[in-house]
Amino acid sequence: MSLNDTPSANRVHIAFFGRRNAGKSSVVNAVTGQALAIVSDVKGTTTDPVQKAM
Repeated sequence: MSLNDTPSANRVHIAFFGRRNAGKSSVVNAVTGQALAIVSDVKGTTTDPVQKAM
């Protein structure tokens, strides 16, 4: 069974928590190797959850 066929509930979930504008979105982009999360100097720009299957 491939990752895309595996239900989300059966996958390992990793979360990044921290203050606004602390670099969490940059870390998500670096870990995934893609520009998934918007990166901005404006606080609160990426307050919505970002999910990426890896």
